[in-house]
Order: sequence, then structure tokens, then C-alpha cells
Amino acid sequence: MNLDVTCQVCRGRALQQGVLSYCLTLDPNADIYVKRIFGIDKYAVLDQVDHLPEQLPVLFISLIS
Repeated sequence: MNLDVTCQVCRGRALQQGVLSYCLTLDPNADIYVKRIFGIDKYAVLDQVDHLPEQLPVLFISLIS
């Protein structure tokens, strides 16, 4: 799947069906493509997988509030 199709699915079709998407990635180069796919405030880059247990609750609360 190319970047444009992925973007269309995440920001178009899913949203039309009431599905809100958010990306959490470990890829340090994610800023290059993830911002385009999900939107400027719809993703986070986690620098170390070891931080996931402490960051996931914080992220979850920020998404539901």
C-alpha cells in the first residue's frame, strides 16, 4: 500500500465511519511519513520501547480527555 492510499484510509474512510486513528511508533524516522498519514497531532514517536509501560497510560488519558 502506498503512502497516499494509506493516508486516504486513515484520514478519510475511517473518519467517515467514525473511526479515529492514532499512531504510536518506535521508528525514529516516522516524522517523515507518519505526520502525512495521520495528521500533525495524531501520532507520537516513542524513543525507547522500555518507556511504553509508563507512556501508554499518559497517551490513553490524553486521547480520551
